[in-house]
Amino acid sequence: MHASATAEHRAARAELAAAERQLRAAAERVAALRRSLPPGPEVDPATPLTTASGKPVTLGGLFGPHRTLLTYGMRFDEGWDEPCPTCAMWVDGLDGVAPHLAERAGVAVLAPASPGQLAAVAARRAWTWVPVASTQPGDLLDRLGARDEDGRPTAVLSVFHWGEDGRVRLHWQGPAGEVGSASREAGATGEADGEPAGEPAGEPDGEIDLVRSLCAAWGLLDLLPEGPGDWRPTRRDRPAPRR
Repeated sequence: MHASATAEHRAARAELAAAERQLRAAAERVAALRRSLPPGPEVDPATPLTTASGKPVTLGGLFGPHRTLLTYGMRFDEGWDEPCPTCAMWVDGLDGVAPHLAERAGVAVLAPASPGQLAAVAARRAWTWVPVASTQPGDLLDRLGARDEDGRPTAVLSVFHWGEDGRVRLHWQGPAGEVGSASREAGATGEADGEPAGEPAGEPDGEIDLVRSLCAAWGLLDLLPEGPGDWRPTRRDRPAPRR
């Protein structure tokens, strides 16, 4: 701690440190419970998908040499001009760590949008490392319950495990099936102004909690005195890196 810190600051910092230790302990308990879940529902490894480049692939093909696959279901539906901005930012971060995660598990981004739509977004946002695939011609995200009551796709993280018995099972998933209908924010697009009725207009209730807990952007903004406030991602691309 800084040598000139006041007694008041030191006391508050000690209280915060104790709370942070409790938070870490709670997170470790939650992670242990998640890892020890009993076998989940079976999923067909032959489920058809299509890469952003238009090549057919199966769910099992995304595992690579691993027995575990982590997928992020992005809110980007057929007919939408853009994916959910928060989802796209989430994939920005996932793309950066994908080579590291790939040492332990298969990693992929899935969405019901067409391969061409996904390829355009991936190019614009410079997604280089994480595989991106459309759930077309199948309906994997629908079968996983990753749509809200209005039929819009929800952002969902899924962990699949290929067991020694040769069966692929859904080990853990969140938050599909636990969120409400999509929020309606001011200025949301819809059929009235010429955009598809399914155009993303904000995160479904509850989804933001999962995004915040696993996204570096909110974790870092939480360190600021003013916090993240009502900030939401708005960028449609990623700028070229500074050299």
